[in-house]
Amino acid sequence: MAIKILWLAPNFNHYKARYLNHFANAQGIDLTVLAGSGRSDPSDKELLDNLDFKSIRLEVPKYKFGWSSEIRKALKTNFKDYDWILIPAEKKNIILFLYAIVIRKWYKNVKLFSYNHTYIKPKKGNVGIIDTLITRFFYFFLDRVIFYTEESYTKAISGKLINPEKADWANNAIDTSEIEKHYFFLFNAFLSYFFLFRFLFHCFADWLALVSLTKTLSTFLLAMKRSNQKQCSWQK
Repeated sequence: MAIKILWLAPNFNHYKARYLNHFANAQGIDLTVLAGSGRSDPSDKELLDNLDFKSIRLEVPKYKFGWSSEIRKALKTNFKDYDWILIPAEKKNIILFLYAIVIRKWYKNVKLFSYNHTYIKPKKGNVGIIDTLITRFFYFFLDRVIFYTEESYTKAISGKLINPEKADWANNAIDTSEIEKHYFFLFNAFLSYFFLFRFLFHCFADWLALVSLTKTLSTFLLAMKRSNQKQCSWQK
């Protein structure tokens, strides 16, 4: 029986859609994405075609997603139908997260998880005491946390931010197949130029060494010739 997952996505852009497509195609996964309308930034262009998962689309911009009553209503309506629900562990989503914790009391079979960095912190500046407390708060109530990298996972464990039994890690959420498909030839070209450059560099180095050796021998032979001339002159 497939595991039913509801994935909340305030910003449903093209690279996230491709990544989730791969995730949805994994054996035993039944994925639904509850998505907002994101941002108007051109880099956040949405990918609406050829999706292998179900989606619930709401016209709620990213900056309103975490405290939108419309999102909370949709979450409550669909909550009981899923085994796992992903809520992005971010400060701006704390009201939505608290709401999910309350609902979970009625549906104890539903688990909450997140996919993020070591700390929940602002985009700029160092991690402060408040950031650490908020991070521990989220991690305490989440049933599972998947960190972007092994390094993030290790830092969270060593910093005692989370119970190790609730933590795991994965590669960053990027569809690298697109990179390999469109840009692998550039890598091959780079390697070709690299080896050509290295070959030419060694040829140039050998040429310099030969020139240096030639000059040294010429100087030595010239010195020997002058020495012989002086010796002949002295004998006369």
